[in-house]
Amino acid sequence: MSTIKVKGEASSEYTVDCFKITFSVSAVLKTSGEAVEMGKKRTEQLLQAMNDELGIKPEDLVFNDERVSHSAYQKEEYSYHKSMVLRICSDLKVVEKIAELMGNMSDIGYNIESELSDEDEKAKIVLKSAIEDSRHKAELIASALGKKLVGAEEVNYEYTSDRSQFSAEPYRGGASPVMENLASRLKNPVKTIKKSVDIIWNVE
Repeated sequence: MSTIKVKGEASSEYTVDCFKITFSVSAVLKTSGEAVEMGKKRTEQLLQAMNDELGIKPEDLVFNDERVSHSAYQKEEYSYHKSMVLRICSDLKVVEKIAELMGNMSDIGYNIESELSDEDEKAKIVLKSAIEDSRHKAELIASALGKKLVGAEEVNYEYTSDRSQFSAEPYRGGASPVMENLASRLKNPVKTIKKSVDIIWNVE
């Protein structure tokens, strides 16, 4: 019995259906107490606006980080920073509404990352395709040698994912009606899942 080592590869593109949005609230003032007070006030304003205008409740967000730091260059300057994370499964229109709301608020930053709601299941599908690719190649080689596959002896695989991601910085002022109309026509980003597998096949 002899063996054939064949690499199988597969990739598929999937339309992103979820987004991870990280909000950053900041305030810089002369004392740590003032910075904290202003930062908490801005946090409340953000949560209230999202609840009233977008129907996103405070409990929909997850606390990520909060800190106060003293400037190494300005003795009378303290910085407050707090970040929160929101995960939503929707189209870009909802994300655009959130971005528009952030643009009208002071000292609020945000970052948007795209995700798949069922990435693990999609990854399994791609892996199966990679295995079938290896099997098909091995069968072709075995057939050319006048042999046939009788099973796999060893399997090694690795997984990589090409993550589609976009981010945005807060802007000031509203967009023109034409810009808003064009933005509403954007499609959700696409994420490519790739799999490769090395299989040693037994042939006889």
